[in-house]
Amino acid sequence: MKQRGFTLLELISTLCLTVVMSVLMLASWMHFKEEKEAAILIQDIKTAIQYAKNKAVNESRTLVLVPLEHNWSSGMKLIDPDILKEEESTLHQWRWFVKIWQLKWQGFSGDEVLYISGQTNALTNGQFVLEQKVTHKQIKLTLNRIGRIKES
Repeated sequence: MKQRGFTLLELISTLCLTVVMSVLMLASWMHFKEEKEAAILIQDIKTAIQYAKNKAVNESRTLVLVPLEHNWSSGMKLIDPDILKEEESTLHQWRWFVKIWQLKWQGFSGDEVLYISGQTNALTNGQFVLEQKVTHKQIKLTLNRIGRIKES
């Protein structure tokens, strides 16, 4: 009588090969996810600064970018410093849902505020630092006076 099917050795070797390939794919996927999350966050920061700069210049007044909930990793909001009520002073808000990266602002006017003047060449100098929470890899976004961002 002829038996059909796989031997135990064939099944175990196939299972081991599948597990090894899955582990390699998972590591590659995590690295891909980390890089994409950083790229999206960097683009969102650039967009927010460009929007704030354009709005300040168009309206010829100083505006301020501040962190949401005192945490830059949560997002930022553009406010008018001349309006005292917080809910009325918010002009625009950006919210981020980053899990892998922590975002910090280190500026000359403090870590909680980024001033954007209505003049074309007057922003707060400083840098955003993205730090990966596990490996502590850092990406620095340096902001100069005219609003250009250099990534390093």
